[in-house]
Amino acid sequence: MNTDETARRVVYILTKINHLNIVKIEGCCYGADPYLVFEFAEYGSLRDCLSNACVARQLTWEKRTTIAFDIAVALHCIHYCTKPCYIHGNINRKNVLITKDWRAKITGFTSAKPLIRREEDGEMSFDVDVFGFGVVLIELLSGKQGAVLKEFVNIFADNGIEEGSRYLEKLEQFMDPNYPLADALCLAFLAKACVESDPHRRPTMDNVIKALSRFS
Repeated sequence: MNTDETARRVVYILTKINHLNIVKIEGCCYGADPYLVFEFAEYGSLRDCLSNACVARQLTWEKRTTIAFDIAVALHCIHYCTKPCYIHGNINRKNVLITKDWRAKITGFTSAKPLIRREEDGEMSFDVDVFGFGVVLIELLSGKQGAVLKEFVNIFADNGIEEGSRYLEKLEQFMDPNYPLADALCLAFLAKACVESDPHRRPTMDNVIKALSRFS
């Protein structure tokens, strides 16, 4: 934890939120070198899971879609169900913790801030979290980490697909071919929508949950 002020802000936010998919704070110590104590997640972060070949093999399609749904539900909670609502601001594989039951909890609230409205158009500025979720969803689909975003987007480039069946062929190369490809294609399109370069074209977390609910 970098500063006492940051630690106090995180404590303030997390003590106001009680949600299954948001990490609980167990204790804190303020001062020159503050630290926070959070509930234990047996499998560590999603990054740890994807980096460990043995653990990654246990991440079945069902577990991956459940993790995606859990993250979406947590973001929906802070976007719509808290007062004030919050932008997380740093959703990534390091800030998703995995419990012994393969459920996801989001952490890393040091960048969180109250949700505000854009003065020019009156819309809520939560699109940064939607983008972060999209990247995590891509990593869940592919099992890859790092610079996978460009590779993924290229699959869906208009000039790179000549016919519908080509999507499945390219997806097979991008991720585990044992996944149900029809379902995988649905989630791939959802992920693509979340990482659209134009924030206004990204779905809300409400829409994301509706899309994911059929898989949970």
